[in-house]
Amino acid sequence: MHEELREELNIKPDIIQDMKVGKILILNDESIERKRIIFPVLITLSKQPDITLDKEHTEYLWINPAMMKSFDIIPRLEEVYDCVKEG
Repeated sequence: MHEELREELNIKPDIIQDMKVGKILILNDESIERKRIIFPVLITLSKQPDITLDKEHTEYLWINPAMMKSFDIIPRLEEVYDCVKEG
C-alpha cells in the first residue's frame, strides 16, 4: 500500500501516521455499465504532502468528509468512507 501511495501521489511513508484499510467493495456502476472494485483506504498524514500526480490522474482536491455529498466521484462514496472509517 505504501508503494502505491508513493507511485501514484508521491506520498512518502514517513509522513503516514495511521492507515485504515476497509473491506473490498464491488459496486455496479450503471452509468458506465461496469462493476467497480473499490479498495478503500483512509490515511492520516503528519503534514500536507507535496502531491505529484502520475499519468493516471489529472487533478486532486483535499476535502472535509462532510463535503463528500457535493462530489460525484464513485458510486456510494459516503458508504465507502464509512466502511473504512470504522475499520
